[in-house]
Amino acid sequence: MVDMVKKDILPSISKYVKQLSDTIINKKAICEDIPVDMEIETVKLLSNLSSSIYKSTNVLEANLSKVDEYHSSPLTLATYYRDYIISVMEQIRECVDTAEANTASECWGIPTYGDLIFRV
Repeated sequence: MVDMVKKDILPSISKYVKQLSDTIINKKAICEDIPVDMEIETVKLLSNLSSSIYKSTNVLEANLSKVDEYHSSPLTLATYYRDYIISVMEQIRECVDTAEANTASECWGIPTYGDLIFRV
């Protein structure tokens, strides 16, 4: 998950945010009265999501680096994974799902559920 977030998901979100930001600038260059509400709101949403994803991924990476400390028993290890790995992965997944739904498909670097079901 850490690799996917760093190599695929965050760059995809950034690419779309850049496209939207360029669109805002270009529309405003033509005429200040052209509405850009959708673009601005989407940039805000995706920027907040990418920040949350980035921070949670750093937490996940730090938690993963401590896994070896919990190999004393299978229960201890399972409890650590439940409390410190899976819980953070679920937070990341929730943000990524929202980001995917709000990012243009041509910018999304990995197949979506729809792609897997209908195109692949």
